[in-house]
Amino acid sequence: MATCAQSSWHQSIPSVSGLAIARTAGVALLLMATAGSALSQRISYPCPGGLRANCAPGLESSIDVFAQVDDVGSMQIKTELFEDSASDASVVTGSRTADMQLGGPVLGPIASGTAQAAARSDYGVNGVRASSTGSGVGYYLTDPTEPDSKEYYYVYTAANAYSTWRELWTADTGGLLSTSFRVEGVLSHVTTGSIEPGFERQESGGSWGLRVNLWSLDDIVCNPFCAPRRSFWQLSSGDRIGEFDEVLSIVDFEMVAGQQYLLDVELSVNGDDWVNTDFFNSATIGDLVLEDGLTLTAASGTDYRIASSIPEPTTYAMFFAGLVGVFARRWLAKSA
Repeated sequence: MATCAQSSWHQSIPSVSGLAIARTAGVALLLMATAGSALSQRISYPCPGGLRANCAPGLESSIDVFAQVDDVGSMQIKTELFEDSASDASVVTGSRTADMQLGGPVLGPIASGTAQAAARSDYGVNGVRASSTGSGVGYYLTDPTEPDSKEYYYVYTAANAYSTWRELWTADTGGLLSTSFRVEGVLSHVTTGSIEPGFERQESGGSWGLRVNLWSLDDIVCNPFCAPRRSFWQLSSGDRIGEFDEVLSIVDFEMVAGQQYLLDVELSVNGDDWVNTDFFNSATIGDLVLEDGLTLTAASGTDYRIASSIPEPTTYAMFFAGLVGVFARRWLAKSA
């Protein structure tokens, strides 16, 4: 079995204002908004319900978006939370905005935070995007004649999107599989949106990640719990802003005739705190390279592209031996 580098996968939970102000209610709600998505990244048995019979191809798209305005002076909190997921559906989208009139109808500004996300899944293609605006801290004067009569308010926003597809392959004959995944997208800071006087916006870098699992369902490993053997690859951005065009390669994965293999591919993005992440229609699987006579049957019926076969080293040797023979015969004919 081909080996590959493995590393843990964990979804980053959005950061909030670093100022040391008590806001336990807001932090608790933010953790509630993101914890479920973070926990969903933990890998366990690949088949739903833990049964081999449940292993099947499938599509899933999911998002969670969160927006909150917290007025410290009046102890008012306005929160909007939205979560949605869909199985065997192509696109799921959602947006939430939290607005609050602060400090009364005359004195206070309207503080606003908005988060939105979308995800789509298809066999061989992942697409996600997420963005949010409004995160930061601001203040208003409760008495316009008193510059020190400041009341602070906070705006928190978070958006996450996930796209997953799972394919079940049966190796009709054994051999080596190689392929690649290309990821294209952009992380950028959002510059539009009104900012009230006295408001300090707080930015983060956002993030994206591609995770690929390939399970050998007939190769069981017990260490200490019994589960199918898994090979694991991933790409991730950290929190770097910029444009991305990266390739993840899977080379020489050995498949055994008659055995089944489950491929699980997830692309995720985090677009918090004035960051837009756009990876919609961006992650695609490349041509499958089948060597040593490998043939596969896809349970979903998807027609994946098969690359032209690559000659074995022995084939090259025979080819060059033939060329040498041709030139030798021509040389002998000229010498006669």
